[in-house]
Amino acid sequence: MDGYTATWAGVATAPVGLLAIVLSPWVGMNVARIDPRKLATVAFVGFGIVLWMRSQFSTLAPFATILLPTILQGAAMAFFFIPLQAIVFSGLRPEQMPSAAGLSNFCRMVAGAMGTSIFTTLWENRRAAPRPSPRR
Repeated sequence: MDGYTATWAGVATAPVGLLAIVLSPWVGMNVARIDPRKLATVAFVGFGIVLWMRSQFSTLAPFATILLPTILQGAAMAFFFIPLQAIVFSGLRPEQMPSAAGLSNFCRMVAGAMGTSIFTTLWENRRAAPRPSPRR
């Protein structure tokens, strides 16, 4: 996002919540009717498409190139988090719900923290590693 001000960077990335807000009520109403595993699969396919689209970015990426995968990510998020919670809470008695919610959030936070730590460590090591000289 070369040349983007902080405001334009925010405008380009903020719409991640747009489709999530629009689609969440629909997903919530239909999660009991449609298998949550299928909805989560749709989300994973969407995340894969978004990651592929972002792999094509360069530092000179225009606004539309950044905006489209951001909006699609919002849709994938709606199709992921609501079905995930339905799967987590399925088959539980009402008195088990608070413990399940706490454990689910704890696992999500720990996994996110570990993933972020591992990724940033690998990224930093890759950036700092000396390039091997080509052999002749």
